[in-house]
Amino acid sequence: MVRKRLAPADIAERLAATSGLTVDQVKTLLHAQAELAYSEADEGFRVPGIGVLIKTDIPERKMVMRFGPKQGQEITIPAKRRLNFRISALATAIILGPPRPIPDLFKPLLPDLKFSSEATELSDASTFIADLGSPFTLARDGTRAAMAIYRLPDLHLPTGRILAADALIGAGEPFTRSVPPGSYPLALAVARLGTDERVALSIVRFTSKRIVKWEIAVPEGQDASKLKEGQIAGYGVDSGTGSFCDASTQQLVAEANETDVGFYDKVVEEMRATRKTTWGRVHIESPNGSLALFSSGYGDGFYTSYFGLDDIGNAAALVTDFGIVKWGAVTR
Repeated sequence: MVRKRLAPADIAERLAATSGLTVDQVKTLLHAQAELAYSEADEGFRVPGIGVLIKTDIPERKMVMRFGPKQGQEITIPAKRRLNFRISALATAIILGPPRPIPDLFKPLLPDLKFSSEATELSDASTFIADLGSPFTLARDGTRAAMAIYRLPDLHLPTGRILAADALIGAGEPFTRSVPPGSYPLALAVARLGTDERVALSIVRFTSKRIVKWEIAVPEGQDASKLKEGQIAGYGVDSGTGSFCDASTQQLVAEANETDVGFYDKVVEEMRATRKTTWGRVHIESPNGSLALFSSGYGDGFYTSYFGLDDIGNAAALVTDFGIVKWGAVTR
């Protein structure tokens, strides 16, 4: 038998029966919550245990088409305003997972999270880009790209199961290929386009060995060898932000974001504070490893990561390409 979807009046009656409030009191409360959500959507409105409602203003930007009949052409994507609702990890676990009690939704979880805005421009960036096919050229017109390489705090991977995702919007899956647990150098390759700057590549180096081959990084459960010609794997970005982190770090961050400790707001605030022209970054150290977040090229899109392999097939580097420049693993 198909159950009827609860109407607003039914919801009020059910909540009144379990809360001790009258139906009219529940209706007043729900109406006030809706008003508050509408007014606070700019900063993100959290419905405890359910998710976050957030409004995002995305400015006009230019993008080079990577596929299709307009491949290689630069197009202008108009400014837009988007309203998203990000489902909480707790809601997903309780609704889709095995039965479990609902925790106290208002009890703060205070993990030991340390935020850092450190980013040092390197005068010698060969450690990161020697095997990436530099000097780089711009994907949009093939001209020489003026690049700056910024070293961020090391990426701590306690399990070696690394993932790349839009950490502000949703979770991702670790890549099929893992690396030895440890802390690894991390850098951002930033293209300088006049007064505009864009993160073109995010780079993690696992060893200093020479890279002889590139492979597409695919999440667990997928096989890169089964990708057809022209197909890619990657992750979608809907907040203008990419990231690298350990699988265990992602879980802790998801738990932190379920509470009223303001994790999401803190990340956005830190990113804005570090913003340089059109890009920003933040590094978060946790008891379960670290999470690095950074602006993703021109913003929203679908971005591919690549493992650089040494002569015996081990991972020497991981690079996420944000579609700004041509480099060793990619021809456009």
